[in-house]
This record gives sequence, C-alpha cells and structure tokens, in this order.
Amino acid sequence: MTADGSEQIVFAMDRVEPFKIEGYIDLSNMKAGDEVVIRQYVRIRPYGELKKYWEEKYSGAQANPIVYITPKPSVYGILTTLQQTSGTYISYDWEFYMTVT
Repeated sequence: MTADGSEQIVFAMDRVEPFKIEGYIDLSNMKAGDEVVIRQYVRIRPYGELKKYWEEKYSGAQANPIVYITPKPSVYGILTTLQQTSGTYISYDWEFYMTVT
C-alpha cells in the first residue's frame, strides 16, 4: 500500500466466531522526516463499535524495520491501520495471518 496521509486500513476482519490475527508491517522505506502511526481497534460485542486499544508512532529510518503485530484473539472484529503523518508518502508492505480458533 502507498500512504496518502489518511488513516488507511492495513488489515480488517469481522466475524461472529473466535479467531486470532497476527502479522508484520515493513517500515524499510522510511527515511529521515518520515513519521507513521500504526493503530489497532477491536470490537467486543456483536455489531458494536470498533474501539482503539493500541497506537504506536515511528519516526525516521528504522534500524529494525519490521513491526510485529502480536497475536490478538477476537470474536467480533479487529482493524489495523497505518497513517503516514509526515514526510514524502511511501509504500509499506505487510503480511497478516488469521487463524480460526
């Protein structure tokens, strides 16, 4: 995906049965002046609102560019987003896995 300044969806899953997600986001293309925010949201009841439970900001070139999104269980939904907030918009690769539990 190529950043455009908005909060963009990296991975989204809505279900009505237990599942778990985990994945990676690659920040290798970041340089000095670049800043990105990764957020995760969870839905904890059927048809409920997604609510933010995690946010992390990364700035400049990354010595360890792979961000590991730790395994998260859910029944009703999880959303992971990325927003580049400064610098020249760049591409970010990602890879996510879902396991039905």
